[in-house]
Amino acid sequence: MQMPELVFTKTISESLNHYCSLNQIKNAIILCDSNTSVHCLPLISELNFKVVAFPAGEVSKSFEQVNFILNQLIDLNADRQTLLINLGGGVVSDLGGFVASIYKRGIPFINIPTSLLGMVDASIGGKTGIDFLNYKNIIGVFNHPKAIFISSEFLKTLPQDELKSAWSEIIKTASIANIGLFHTIESNGDLDEVIKECVLTKSRLVEMDFKDQNIRQLLNFGHTIGHALESYHLEINKPIHHGYAVAYGMLMELKLALHIGNINKIEFNRVSELIKLKVGYDFSGTDLFDFYSKYLSADKKNNDSNISFSLPKSIGNGQYQWKVSLDQLKNWKIEGII
Repeated sequence: MQMPELVFTKTISESLNHYCSLNQIKNAIILCDSNTSVHCLPLISELNFKVVAFPAGEVSKSFEQVNFILNQLIDLNADRQTLLINLGGGVVSDLGGFVASIYKRGIPFINIPTSLLGMVDASIGGKTGIDFLNYKNIIGVFNHPKAIFISSEFLKTLPQDELKSAWSEIIKTASIANIGLFHTIESNGDLDEVIKECVLTKSRLVEMDFKDQNIRQLLNFGHTIGHALESYHLEINKPIHHGYAVAYGMLMELKLALHIGNINKIEFNRVSELIKLKVGYDFSGTDLFDFYSKYLSADKKNNDSNISFSLPKSIGNGQYQWKVSLDQLKNWKIEGII
C-alpha cells in the first residue's frame, strides 16, 4: 500500500488549502473532538469545511461513536470521493481512520495530528481502530491516510500533561531504532527536528512492514505492558494518558531486557533516566501487575499462548518477538525482577 504524503508545515491552513486545490478536493468533512473543535479548528476554519465533532477522550473509541459518525456522514451526503480530515490526537486519528475505512467500503482520509503524541506516533502507520470490552485497539483495520500534516502550530494549544506524556513515544522510537535521535533528545535538541526525525524513523519501519508482521513490531517497546495497564484503567473507569502508560511499560520492560542480558546496566540507566526526566510521571511504588496481568494474554502480538515483547538490545537497536509465558512473568514478579 502506498505510503502517505508527509507534509511538515508551520502554516497549516495555507498548506491544507494548497493540498486540496492540487488534489481537486471538492467535498471534505473535518472530524474533531470537543477539545480540538475549540482549540484547533480555528486554525483551519477559513477553509469552511463541514464539521463533525464527538466527545474527547479514550471512551469515544467505541461502537457508539462509530455509529454516531457514520450517521453524520450520511446526513452530510458524504460520497466515496469525500475527504475525511481527522483533526486531533490519537483518538481522532484511530477512530476517524476506522470510520473512513468502513464507510461505503472506504473513503479517502488525511490526518492532521494536533497533539505531540499524535504527531510522532498515532497518526503514522495506518493503524486504525477502537476499544472493545476494555481491550485496547482490539477492533480495527490497517489503512493509510492519503497524507499526514505535521505542524507545531498546534502544540501551543496543549496542556503540559499532553506534552510530557508524548515524550514516551519519542524516546521509545529512539531507543529501539535511532541512536542519533536519542542523542538529540539527551542534548535537548530542537523540538521540530526531534518530531521530524521521529516521524521519518517510524515511517521507514512501517514502509518495510505495513501489516506489523516483523520489524515494525520494534515500535511496540513499552506497549505490551503499557496497553495492559491502559486496559486495567479502562476497566476501573479511570483512563490514563497513553503516554504515561507506555512510559510505565518501558520502565518495566527495560527491567526484563536487563534481566535477560539484552541491555547493559549503563544503557538501562540512560534510557530509564531519560524517560523519568522527559515524561516526569512518578511511578515510584507502583505495583499493578496483579491488576493488569490478565490483559497481557489478549495482546494482539501474542501467539502460541506466549506473550510477545519488543525490547532494546542497545540504544538505537531493538529486538522484536521476544516471547515469555505469563507464568514466567508471574514468577519474575514474585522474585522482584519486574
